[in-house]
Amino acid sequence: MCLIQLSGSERWTVHNRLQELGIASNCRTGQPLYVQIDTPKEAIQLWSVTRLNKSSRCELISWLNFCLEQPINKI
Repeated sequence: MCLIQLSGSERWTVHNRLQELGIASNCRTGQPLYVQIDTPKEAIQLWSVTRLNKSSRCELISWLNFCLEQPINKI
């Protein structure tokens, strides 16, 4: 179980999204968000969801532009 410190509204938004993704989490009023991460995939999803909720719109746009500029490697 990992502990995540977020503001009240961020905590509930992240908790609800994690539930949609099937990731076990526990969120109670006035308490931190607890998340159970069992796989690398779940860790990446947690990182992605928290980044989406904590980053500014400008940061997210910059990240998207960076990703779009990367070459595509054909296998």
